[in-house]
Amino acid sequence: MERATNKSIKQKIVFAGIHFISIVVAFWIIFLNGQNLIAGIFGQATIANSDLTKIIIFICALVYFVRHIIALFFFIKREVAWGEAIGVGFFIAVFQILFAILAIYNKEKLYTYDWVLLLIYFFGSFLNTFSELRRMIWKKDQANKGKLYTQGLFKYSMHINYFGDTVLFTAFALLTGSFWALSVPILITLGFIFYHIPELDNYLRNKYNEQFTIYENKTKKFIPWLY
Repeated sequence: MERATNKSIKQKIVFAGIHFISIVVAFWIIFLNGQNLIAGIFGQATIANSDLTKIIIFICALVYFVRHIIALFFFIKREVAWGEAIGVGFFIAVFQILFAILAIYNKEKLYTYDWVLLLIYFFGSFLNTFSELRRMIWKKDQANKGKLYTQGLFKYSMHINYFGDTVLFTAFALLTGSFWALSVPILITLGFIFYHIPELDNYLRNKYNEQFTIYENKTKKFIPWLY
């Protein structure tokens, strides 16, 4: 998974393109005539959201898009399969558009706890992006070739980047004002625990052998200090 490759550049472009289209649709729904179309489909008028509420919701969507592009073209060195590019791409598009729709139906204004949620959203983004950035810089040092990265935020969780995504998506979902949106971070977290983490652990175990065993025995798997 860590070997550099340019073979999947087309897949990455398609992946990014699907996400970009979802951002455009979300903007149209939140700020333009998309609200009227959605209201017509559901037969119910949308809430007259404050401009600040709309801006906050869209900023969260946009920040995740920018982070995804950075990760896709700079952090991810492994090959991206077409199934992942299209499948995960459409999943991301669905929840970005879903969050936009839920926001215009459920979020009339921002409350004090919303600002706390916004801070949590950016904290989750920090956990993911900063941990990935530190690891990328460390791996570029030839002195670290063949070594397993266990430093930085990865000292507290073997998959702190995944945990960061769970944190940010939970906050993002709650910011929409709809508890239905929590289905997204729940699905994402289950995917991490039962699919992505076991798959990545098997790869790292085979590649780093004893290094990984030592790391695994002393570091929490997902949630720092808990699990």
